[in-house]
Amino acid sequence: MFPTAERLVYSPINYRLVLVVDALGASVFLLLGLWAPASWTARVAAAAAGFTAWGFLEYAIHRWVGHGPPSIARRGHAEHHSDDTALIAAPVFVVLIGAFAVWALLSLVVTIAVASLLVFGLYLGYNHYALLHHVLHHHETFTGRVGLQHLERIHHIHHAQQSVNFGVTSTLWDRLLGTFQPPTAASGSPGLPPSRNASVDRRGLGGGGQACQRRPGSPNLKELVKKYDVERRTRRTRRKNVSIFSLRVPRFLRCT
Repeated sequence: MFPTAERLVYSPINYRLVLVVDALGASVFLLLGLWAPASWTARVAAAAAGFTAWGFLEYAIHRWVGHGPPSIARRGHAEHHSDDTALIAAPVFVVLIGAFAVWALLSLVVTIAVASLLVFGLYLGYNHYALLHHVLHHHETFTGRVGLQHLERIHHIHHAQQSVNFGVTSTLWDRLLGTFQPPTAASGSPGLPPSRNASVDRRGLGGGGQACQRRPGSPNLKELVKKYDVERRTRRTRRKNVSIFSLRVPRFLRCT
């Protein structure tokens, strides 16, 4: 089961299907919340609370799962860091099943309408994250047109220095938990978290997972981000002739 699921993570077909399924899933919870009896005040508050709560979940999942202990999620995220143009996503229906599990638990303590709209808010936040993350990595020209350059630069810093800037849609939790690094700061500046090696080994452990201080003469953050931008443009050029329907399985899976 797990080898099949892990291969699905790297399928471009799965990537595109997930975007559709999760949008439809959020719509199901919205309709259920509007159908069940409740006041409009409770409905709006529940949806807003769910959307707000997603910000912390996004940070927590990215930091403590995507960069956490070895797992399918960690390996998939490591592959994303090694090639950020690759179409990598959780297996289709995984997020939807998780949303229904959360809804079932919430339904035990609150009304159906409130539970449904809380989950809708969470799901809306997740879809917002998934769409924004896709745009940041695949449509750089569009980010400039809609004023997303700041978020794009912050996310580029995360890819160059993986111990900071875990938030994608917001910097709130990075600021609160001490992992925020602004685009103008240099790696190793006073008061900033120590950097991690940006390289990713085959097992997705991120250069051994050990934090390292900047050594004299080592590249600063601006140079790391510039190098990252050059590498991602090179990867994108190489991938233009690859079929969008191919099943992409990384080498560390094919060798096992």
